[in-house]
Amino acid sequence: MDTKEKLQEQKDKGLTKILQSLRNANLTDKFQFEEKLKDLKNIYSGKYRHSYGYITSFLLSVPVDEINSIMNNLTVLHKYAVDENESESLQANLFKLSDHVNLEYYRLKDFLPYKNKIKEINEAVHQVKNLETEVKNTKKEYITILGIFAAIVVTFVGAFAFSTSVLTNIMQASPYRIVFIACLVGLFIVNILDGLYRFIKLLNGFSFKYWDKNNQALIFNIIVAVIMIVDFIAWMIIRSV
Repeated sequence: MDTKEKLQEQKDKGLTKILQSLRNANLTDKFQFEEKLKDLKNIYSGKYRHSYGYITSFLLSVPVDEINSIMNNLTVLHKYAVDENESESLQANLFKLSDHVNLEYYRLKDFLPYKNKIKEINEAVHQVKNLETEVKNTKKEYITILGIFAAIVVTFVGAFAFSTSVLTNIMQASPYRIVFIACLVGLFIVNILDGLYRFIKLLNGFSFKYWDKNNQALIFNIIVAVIMIVDFIAWMIIRSV
């Protein structure tokens, strides 16, 4: 960046600072007029021309009512410069600056209703997307729940059929085998139901620990496993006698 560009940028920032001070200013006395005109004279010295793009960029970040305040203050300053017979170049630059701010004010003022409408549309689109996501999640939950109930039904039907087969041949089997198979069926049913129950808890955001001492399914499994081991040992002892 050469010296000329640096000077241009420096004066653009200086002019922006002046406009910033005019956002909420209320110029009423001669001292205020003289002070602002002095700052503007320093800015517009040396054939400086303000950048419309730079000024527009600044005004886009300012509320419309404050742009109106800047516009009114610039109009007052321009009138004061004319009344005080300031240099024609300063008067011309002030007129151009005031005219530019005036143009941006009405442009942004007319655009404001559309901006609000666009904001409302974007919010509506966002809400629709959220509803769409919720519907998809609800659909998944319904499918999962139906799958769980179907699995429960299949489990009970299978266990019932298996139990019926065992009970049908109960007279042909030894007591040890009956106890062992009954424990096996119990383990199958309880663990399937426990797994489904834990899966439902996961869907609802609950956590669980299988090895928790309060886990009833774990306690049941340990007790049944002990019974099966004792039953097997007893069967081996009886068989060896």
